[in-house]
Amino acid sequence: MSKIGRKPINISGVEIKLEGQVVKFKGPNASGEHELPYYMSAKQEGENLLIDMKESVTPKQKSEFKKFWGLHRSLLANKVNGAKKRF
Repeated sequence: MSKIGRKPINISGVEIKLEGQVVKFKGPNASGEHELPYYMSAKQEGENLLIDMKESVTPKQKSEFKKFWGLHRSLLANKVNGAKKRF
C-alpha cells in the first residue's frame, strides 16, 4: 500500500496547470512538466496537489500499479520543490 502516494504536495508559490496526464509547473527558480501514467490523475485542492489512481483501474491492476504511485508523487514533489527554492 502506497502511503507516500497519498500525501498531498504543497504547491504554494508555484503555478500549476493540469493538462490531461501532464502537470506543468512554474516557480520563481524553475519551470517544467511531469507526465503521469495513464492510470493516474492529478487534482488541485487549494494549496495542495493530489495524485490518485483513476476509477477505471481494476483491483488487480491497482495492486500492480501502487508501486508507481509513490514514485511519481515523489518525482513530482521534488520537481515542484526545486521550482520553489534553489538546491
